[in-house]
Parts: sequence; C-alpha cells; structure tokens
Amino acid sequence: MKKYLGNSSHLHINGILRQHNIQKVFLVSNRNSFFKGGIWEYLRNILGGCDFLRFYDFNINPQFDDLLKGIETFLQYDPDLIMGIGGGSAMDMAKLIRHLAAYPVIDKKTIINSGKDYKSTTPLMLIPTTSGSGSEATRFAVLYIDGVKHSLCHDSILADYAIVDGLFSAKLPEYITAYTAIDAVCQAVESYWAKGADKKSRSYALKGLRYLVPSICDAVTRPNLQLREKMAIGSFYAGQAINISKTTLPHALSYYLTSKYNLAHGHAVGIILPYFLIANTNKMDITPVLKVFKVQSPAELQSRFITIMRKIGLYMRIEDIIKTDMEPFIDAVNRERMINNPVSFTKEQLISIFKSR
Repeated sequence: MKKYLGNSSHLHINGILRQHNIQKVFLVSNRNSFFKGGIWEYLRNILGGCDFLRFYDFNINPQFDDLLKGIETFLQYDPDLIMGIGGGSAMDMAKLIRHLAAYPVIDKKTIINSGKDYKSTTPLMLIPTTSGSGSEATRFAVLYIDGVKHSLCHDSILADYAIVDGLFSAKLPEYITAYTAIDAVCQAVESYWAKGADKKSRSYALKGLRYLVPSICDAVTRPNLQLREKMAIGSFYAGQAINISKTTLPHALSYYLTSKYNLAHGHAVGIILPYFLIANTNKMDITPVLKVFKVQSPAELQSRFITIMRKIGLYMRIEDIIKTDMEPFIDAVNRERMINNPVSFTKEQLISIFKSR
C-alpha cells in the first residue's frame, strides 16, 4: 500500500490517475454524506475528464445482497480504478467488491471460507471521510450474511492507495467526529494490549495515540483543519496497528450494543473500554500508553478515558443501556476478538464487571 497522509494528500490523486492512465472510475460512496461537506466538489475537480459510475445502493451495515449488486455493477462497468470514499461501510464495500469480483463463484460459503487468492488487477484507492474506522489501512472488511456479522480477512483486501486528508472530514458533525475518533483511540489501546500485538503494531498504536489523545476533545468541540488532520492521521495509524494485532474484548462486546440498541459502533466501544482498562493492563507494562494519556497508573488511565468520554458527550454506563437481563449481551460476544484479549473472563466474571461500576 502507498499512503499519503496530511492536508495536502488529496493533491496526489490526480497524479495517481495519470500514472495508471485511468479513464473510468468505479466510485463507492455512502448514499447521502457524499454530497455533504464539499466532498463531491473536491472530487469533481480532481477526477477531471474521467468517466465515473457511483455505487451507493448498500446498507450502512453491508449485506450479502448489497455486495452482489455491487459486484454485478462493477463487472458491467469494467472500470480502471475502484475508489472507496466515505466511512467504514463505504470503504469496506469497495474492498469487498474489488476482492470478490475476481472469484469465479460468489456464494455465501465461498465468502465465509475464502482462502484462495484471486486478486483483482483493478487498483483500489480508499479515501476516508471520517476519522475512526481505520478501514483504509486494514486487510479486513465487514459483511453481514443472514444477519450474522463476518469480518473477512485477506491480504488482497488491502488497498493499493490510501489518501488520508483532513479536508474530507472538515465539516463532519460533532457526534460523528466524537464516536469515530474514540473508536480510533480504542483501536490503538486494544491493539497495544492484544495477544496478537508485536513490536511493530505497538509502535503504530502509540503513534496513533500521540496524534489522537491530545487533540480529540478540541477536535470535537472546536475543530479546525489542523485538528482534523491529526484525527485522520491518528486513525490511520490505529488502523495499521489493528491490521496486525486485531482488536480485543471491548470490540467483541460492542457489536451487540450496535445491533440491539442502534448505538454507533465507536460510541459502543468507547462505553465498554473503561470496564477493562484496569483488568487488562494490571499485569503488563503499558508505561508508553500511560505517558501519552499523562497518567501514572491503570486506574488513572480509566479515569482519564472517562473524562474524555464526558467532554465529547459520549459517556454512558452499560446499566444505563441494558436495564434488564445482561446475559444476551455477554452471549453475543465475538469469540475471535475475545480470544485475542490479554485476560480471560468467564461469563459470570463479565457480568460482575459490568455490575461493579
């Protein structure tokens, strides 16, 4: 992957189009947000004389039938480049279309168990318009099949180009800025303590946190282009971190809150993370993370994180959301992410943790 980071990175797009002699662009975007915040105006000038077809007919949680429509449209159009621009859903859909359109047979079983590499020769460019999913930096893509969330993982899902420019998130609403940014912070923290972490992923996680933590509150409450840039770059590095380590228990538990209570994904993860900041870090050295947050201990880290959540308007307790039986919440945990957690918990222990605060 070639990455271009910072508030002038959009200037590289035209050169990439010329380099590949791009004539036709398959543009995957969110349905409505594409026309907000000046995104379309920027792109229209950048694309210049290129022909393009925009695909946006998919759910915010991409479904199997959405993917089939996208692949059919892509194959009929036969473009020279796929460009995914938007939040995580749009970028994931672009990644899935490029990856799976090369498969000779596309069915649910093939997708879930895809291990062969039929890598497409069509270049893929991703342009995030929110700062949080990190999708532009990962080899993962989410797809819902028969109501079940699947996270596909394959090296050929990774984009060829990532254009990470705060300009594209300049007019993002406050709430979206908040929950996407806290998602990136959670990704970086989880990546640091994950069983799958290594020296490189921890380096990326710390790099992301150094951009995100000092700037997140102002980026939400009084944003400017420089703060948008820091959020965008921090999110990219958090994405690079989880691309190696994957996420852990807070993400594993978050999907239930998103599907059952319609909470934005980043908001859900941010609510859950404080419950595990002490237990997951008590037996490991997280001194570099503590330094970024300017605290001395896991307990202070928990308090600092909650303070950030309050300042950006996201803080809630689990018991404020789940007012009856907590067992379905625990039972719905994503097992793969749970296994990657540095500490193992029984079902009873998890219920106790959420009732203890």
